[in-house]
Formats: sequence, structure tokens, C-alpha cells
Amino acid sequence: MRLTADGLLYLVLTMALTVVALVAGNNLLVLLAAPMWSLWLVQWPLGAWNLMDLDVRRVLPAELYAEHDAAGAWLLANRRRWWGSHAVEVLEGLAVPGRVDAVGPGDSRRVDGAWRFPRRGRAHLDAIELRSRWPFGLVEHRRVVERPAEVLVYPRPLPGEREARPHQASGADDVNRKGGAGDFMGLRAFREGDPPQRISWAASARMGRPLVVERGLEQERAVRVRVDAAEGTRWERELRRACGEVQRATRSGEAVGLVVTGIDGSIVLSLPPAGGLEGRRRALDTLAMLPERP
Repeated sequence: MRLTADGLLYLVLTMALTVVALVAGNNLLVLLAAPMWSLWLVQWPLGAWNLMDLDVRRVLPAELYAEHDAAGAWLLANRRRWWGSHAVEVLEGLAVPGRVDAVGPGDSRRVDGAWRFPRRGRAHLDAIELRSRWPFGLVEHRRVVERPAEVLVYPRPLPGEREARPHQASGADDVNRKGGAGDFMGLRAFREGDPPQRISWAASARMGRPLVVERGLEQERAVRVRVDAAEGTRWERELRRACGEVQRATRSGEAVGLVVTGIDGSIVLSLPPAGGLEGRRRALDTLAMLPERP
């Protein structure tokens, strides 16, 4: 707990009025000072009770990128049965604070927030802090909820820039998979990573959910994104360029692989092309975990 600026001013005025009342022996001033002190006695327990039995959890997007705002949320749940919580602010080290006006007893509320990670690689999240100045704004109560977590942050992509265009040394393969120009084999539910061109809109409208046309074997374009060896900021920029290429390839429905070269031009890491969400995440995970080269 800590005094707010308004609380400090209120305390000074209350103490001054009390001193004047006692020195002057004026009962009317004593009667005026008494309820002002009573307000303090009510503020402390109510403010502390306001944050008790509140549970908070964070919800982050599936993909996090360095130096980009990641829109997420906190889920704030009130475990009490008879008392609501009011004017609660949620704070975390790498996130923009969020605020909720009220959480009813036994209810939960979503508090929008945005996380920003300064660099790629593994990032550690620790505690979430709850603050409130309810009910009178004289004292700010704080409560820390431990929520340790480890997340993987991808390099900041460079889409639309010259370095993010298809790499001159990127190879291309033809990969056999279902879902294209062959014989019709049936319909299946849409899965994340499926190209929108394969959705059967007529069947989806009849069934009320997206359905994808499943066809016989076809030839699909597969791209290997090459990452050339570099040092310092050039190395990080090369990783960001590769990240942008991976994003663009998967948005086009292409399978994506990865080739990382050493200083002498030799291949130090090679990932075969894979399609869909699996190939995208595997390539991005690899880019995020490549060691730094100062």
C-alpha cells in the first residue's frame, strides 16, 4: 500500500484540522475531524479486500515477434461469492497496462493488453501486478500474482523491403501432397494453414463451417529460405529478412524449408520443406533460436 497524492493532501488537512480542534478546544471542529479520520479507517480494509481472491492469467497470441506489439489479454476472475472488485488495473513488465471497471462476484472479465519484446529468442515472464485506488483514491493497494512463463520470440520480419524479397540463393522443390489439381477425393474440415483457394464455398455455406476440397496427389511448390552467415546487426537483419520470406511463402500456400550457411559458405543447418502451420512454426522456431553473433 502507498499514499496517493490526493491521499497525502487529505492526510495533511485532516491532521491540521485535528490539531486546531484540540488546541482551540472547539467541539464542533472535533466533530468535523472525526468522520474525516473514519474515512481512513474505512479506506484501508476495503481497499485491501477489493484485491483479495482475484485470479489473473495472461493470454498471448500464438506467434510473438521482437519489437512488435503483441495484442493479448489478461483474464481476471473474482473467486468471491458475495463481493465484487472495482477499478482494478493490471500491469506487467513488458506489457501496456490494462484496466477494468468492475468484476462481479463469481464473474470473470477480459482485460486487453499489448506485450512488446525487445529481442528474439526465449523470453521470461514473471509476475502480474494488480493495483487499485478504490474506494476513495486516498491509498493505492497492490497485489502481486506469480505467473512465471517462458515464451519464444521470433525475429522482427521485414516484409515489403528489398531484403525481404525471395532470396537469390533460395532453392525450389516439387513436393507431392494432397489437395490440388488431381481427382476429387472428398471434403474435410478446414485446418489452419490450408490455402483459401481450396475452400469449397458452396459446401461450406450449406454445412455452416469451412470445408476444404481434398484431391489426389499434386505437385506443390516448396521454397528453401537461405540464411547467409553474417555478424552483428547484419546477422540480425538477415534473420529478419528470412522471417519475412517464411511468412510470405506460407501465406502463398508454399511448403517452406531453411538453409543456414557458415562463414565459408558451407551448410551448417538444413531443414527440408514442410507445408502448413507445422512447416511455418518449425522454420520460425529455428530462426528465433539461432545463436547471436556479436
